[in-house]
Amino acid sequence: MKLTKQLAAGLTTAILITGLIILAAIQSRNRSAADTAEQCLEQMFQAMKAGDVAGYLACFSGELRERLVSTAQDQTREKFAQYLKDLARPIKGRAVMQDKIESSGPDTIRLVVDRVYDGRPWEYQAYRLRREAGSWKIYEIEPPVLHDPPIPYGTPAYAGAEKSDEAEQSKPSPP
Repeated sequence: MKLTKQLAAGLTTAILITGLIILAAIQSRNRSAADTAEQCLEQMFQAMKAGDVAGYLACFSGELRERLVSTAQDQTREKFAQYLKDLARPIKGRAVMQDKIESSGPDTIRLVVDRVYDGRPWEYQAYRLRREAGSWKIYEIEPPVLHDPPIPYGTPAYAGAEKSDEAEQSKPSPP
């Protein structure tokens, strides 16, 4: 009788733990799904920065995904991860150009991202995305268009900022 109760308690515990693991996996999958096109692009850039090959490839669909998977398989996973990091490293900032969003239905959109670089021309790059099974995926990337920044990266945000920085640096340091 005692053994049966212990067996039942152990089985109940195992079922509860399995249920919690499944629930956590479902919630994790839902968190990683791109609910908006902008979230899809953010996930792609974060995966590039981290060298997360699987996360990066998960942002794409169709023929583009097939080409990227083939490219990743032609290299070692480590080399492709390093390639992604190298692509992301010089990007100092990025923004979706809200005035350039084009929608061609509820499940297809074109977003233009302005990528900011230090010491070189900035880039506009358009991404075409579609919603597949409730999650946004990139299916086409247009070639980048270079443009000069309106204000060079690193320019002080307000007048006199350089002078106040210089004044701070010229103050004698405490003994």
